[in-house]
Amino acid sequence: MKNIEGIVCVAELNGRRRIIFGKGITPNYGCYKEFSTNGLTPFRNKLEAEFAKLLMTRRKDIKSISFAQIKMKLAEHREEFIMLQEEDRLVVVKKRKTKSNNLILIGAVTSDSPTRSPFLGQLLDSNGLKPFSSFTAAEQVMNEEKRRSRCLVYISSFELDNI
Repeated sequence: MKNIEGIVCVAELNGRRRIIFGKGITPNYGCYKEFSTNGLTPFRNKLEAEFAKLLMTRRKDIKSISFAQIKMKLAEHREEFIMLQEEDRLVVVKKRKTKSNNLILIGAVTSDSPTRSPFLGQLLDSNGLKPFSSFTAAEQVMNEEKRRSRCLVYISSFELDNI
């Protein structure tokens, strides 16, 4: 089980998308990078996040930026899924075929956002960062994603609290 914990920036973009940003993992990309493409790496402390926010405010596509504490327990093996059965905030994590740090985070389907399919959940950045509220729902989406894409797909607990 991989434990992920730290500070992230949550940016609201024009067009009602909310994207989570964490620490940049290579010097070429600066001090921040989209959380789903940096290997799920949060900032180590609020000072790092504040510096990243300062740089992000220069972007014209970002309407607002807030800080949040993120906690995730990523079950990478079938036997670890059992530990998440009692959780009520879960996301599906799909590893893209092209790059090892490039992930897709999938949450619950919401009524006000476009969906790919009820069987595939909804991309977390387009559903208002709403996780699944039951293990069964997350497991169904995980199994369908595995079947359709033949990619590595995991389940993770997902706690995102504004600070």
